[in-house]
Amino acid sequence: CHGVLGFYLANHTDGITPWVSNKMMTGVTNDQIEQLGISNQTPLHPQDALTEKGAIYQCIHGTNVLGDVGATSSSYDNSSETNDVNDDGDGPIIITGQNQNSACVSAQRQILSLLEILSN
Repeated sequence: CHGVLGFYLANHTDGITPWVSNKMMTGVTNDQIEQLGISNQTPLHPQDALTEKGAIYQCIHGTNVLGDVGATSSSYDNSSETNDVNDDGDGPIIITGQNQNSACVSAQRQILSLLEILSN
């Protein structure tokens, strides 16, 4: 949900470029924050914050009565030139979940990424 905001203040070693810039990421949507009635209770909203820092924000909007609260999305970014999972330091693997419903799929993606790294 909001955990992805841990990357909000992180910069590359130049101290200027946001670390999330051009990385595919997700987090709780503005619509979900509105649906839950917490927009005035949270100082930063992942969709706005990630977009502001140049991340490629991805999400799935819910279409049923639960709206975005019932949506499930996970985002994967490995940031390497070949876009293959690797362990040579070419790029970090980032797996983020849209909300609490994304915990299972995000964990599965992490396991699959680790298995691919170990098999190389």
